[in-house]
Amino acid sequence: MNLSILEGKRLLVPVTAERRHLATRLAAAGALVEEVEFIKIDGPADAERLEEATLAWCAGDYDWMAVTSRNAVLAMDRIARRRGTSLGNAQPEAKVTTVGEATRTVCAEVGLDVTLVPVDKQNARGMVAEFPEGTGKVLAPLGNLASPVLERGLARKGWTVDVVEAYRTVDGDGPDPDVREMLADGTIDAVLLTSGSVAERLAATVPEPSSDVMLIAIGDMTAAAARAAGFTLAAVAQAPSYDGIVAGLIEALDADRVADETADGPAEAEQEREPEDATEVEADIANPDELVEAETHVDAEESVDGDDVVTDAEPVGEEPAIDEGSRGGDDTETPEDDAASADAEDEPTAVPWAPVMIADEDRR
Repeated sequence: MNLSILEGKRLLVPVTAERRHLATRLAAAGALVEEVEFIKIDGPADAERLEEATLAWCAGDYDWMAVTSRNAVLAMDRIARRRGTSLGNAQPEAKVTTVGEATRTVCAEVGLDVTLVPVDKQNARGMVAEFPEGTGKVLAPLGNLASPVLERGLARKGWTVDVVEAYRTVDGDGPDPDVREMLADGTIDAVLLTSGSVAERLAATVPEPSSDVMLIAIGDMTAAAARAAGFTLAAVAQAPSYDGIVAGLIEALDADRVADETADGPAEAEQEREPEDATEVEADIANPDELVEAETHVDAEESVDGDDVVTDAEPVGEEPAIDEGSRGGDDTETPEDDAASADAEDEPTAVPWAPVMIADEDRR
């Protein structure tokens, strides 16, 4: 897998006002990046309710807090600071669980120690599966698109779950006329779908992109939303993170290149294609920060942001994911944060450049 395959490729990359790291890194790798703000992150509908819950957490009124999005914990941190307190005041008595490592990093930055990060699945279902049975109160600050998966799952394990809206995912401006034209005529090589919300917004603005445009989903939840919107996918990242979706992009582009060479004729393809240097490939995989740094959200929301993501990305660098079963955190899926929604609002602990599943049955 050679990173040079991104050179000169025109990519549509979802961004938000605070999250452009993925687009920046892809551009640094030589890609021609079209940034599109499909969604925006806004404050909660009931700001007083979030403030009450935040202060109650700081006062030690909860036994656990379940964090599926960097957006949620940062919103609470702003409230705590404004009121002269700290989210860390509730600890060590109170415990925190996060949807992934990226969200854990954000929690650490605001003074929270994290007790539990799911190992198997970095989404709401994964959190529920590994959460202990017990009694007591759990605070769940979520986005407006979060599904009831987390709340219902923890309640079945005996906990009293207090869900509070910490932020809202709302529609962004979407692609401008020039980008819509490029999607229609196939000028854009690939679109990175970082959350279910992004897939739905794309379908609303460009329902029939050219069949030459490859669509790459950050995770399974985002993939499901994209297919429900009528899209055909070139690849689905196995790791619902920014690293995972970039790996999926490279894999899809490489498969497309091989297909083109095969169409030109096997003999000619063999002559034109230089053998790959194994050492070089290993170096690329060992140094993924040449293109995409490990997420430190995203939100990507499968998500990044995973954002409630789990935006499938939450995200890379300072980014995010994705709330399980919601429209969109972050899967983070990223980003673009409908976190546990998607596949990972935030980054799972995954080896960068994890292999991806090329959905052959879905390709035209």
